[in-house]
Amino acid sequence: MGLSGSEWTNDWYAADYYSHSPVNDPQGPAQGTKKVLRGNVGGDRQYALTMFRQSDLPVPKISKDDDYEKYGVGPQYVFRCVVNK
Repeated sequence: MGLSGSEWTNDWYAADYYSHSPVNDPQGPAQGTKKVLRGNVGGDRQYALTMFRQSDLPVPKISKDDDYEKYGVGPQYVFRCVVNK
């Protein structure tokens, strides 16, 4: 993913999941209340290399009246490059 942004994944979040998850393609726990957000941290190029994981409740809608600070997320312009083998 390019530009400083994040995206929801299909994985449920658990704080201890990565301590016992598979090395390849961890799927997250079977259920939960929060979804995983993945993305990159912008700024200088060193920070841009750092990937992060966090969680939050999914924001159900996007409109001019949404209070993004309440949820700790906001709309961002990002792009993703995908290659099918």
